[in-house]
Amino acid sequence: MSDKINNKNEQSLDDELENQVQEEGGEVSFIQKYGKLIAIAAVAVVAIVAVAYYFTYTSNKNKEEAALALSRIRPYFDKEEYARALFGGDSVPTVRGEKVLGLVKIVEEYSSTPSGAIAALLAGEAYLALDKVSEARKYFEIATKAKSDEVAKGGYAGLALCSEKNNNLSGAAENYEKASELAIDPTSKGRYLLFAGICYARMGEKDRAIEHLTMIAKNRDYAEFANAAKIELARLGTIIE
Repeated sequence: MSDKINNKNEQSLDDELENQVQEEGGEVSFIQKYGKLIAIAAVAVVAIVAVAYYFTYTSNKNKEEAALALSRIRPYFDKEEYARALFGGDSVPTVRGEKVLGLVKIVEEYSSTPSGAIAALLAGEAYLALDKVSEARKYFEIATKAKSDEVAKGGYAGLALCSEKNNNLSGAAENYEKASELAIDPTSKGRYLLFAGICYARMGEKDRAIEHLTMIAKNRDYAEFANAAKIELARLGTIIE
């Protein structure tokens, strides 16, 4: 029964539509009436595709530009010419007639790219080397948001150093632990766990210090830091053979 009703309704709609087309002068009138809506829909689809293409193209273009800019300024950082590395511009020779962007400018313009995140980490290290802790912290915080765990790890380690310089041992220990969690290789993980343990010891949090230091002393993966951990444990009254 319901099928018959549906068929009847569909037939009525078809008849109504056909009558409407005929009343308005045939197919041409129908297209004139609804063509504008069809065109708007088509334009909307094209616009969506164009926007998606634009963002993909822009993203790739930004990545390439950021990588090129970083490659041009990186040698100054490696030579420990930190002020020039940070600001580039008139302080360094042009390349192919173009001014060389400093790390600060690269972060400002390309922070969302992988090279921009690396630039933030290097900028933090450069500022720290110049003993400008508050500026260094700003860029290390940017680095911690990187998609790369390696860069983020460096950001947390940098924040830990900033905290140590400000005598904030609790903050230092916390950030060393975050760095160790992101570390893949045993050397980095062991180093940051050791530093966290030492911070806890200096804070007077003996139990947490012993926990971290014992983990390092007994784990073969961290053998490189075992002796340092045992020395710190001995100072806390714990002897591990």
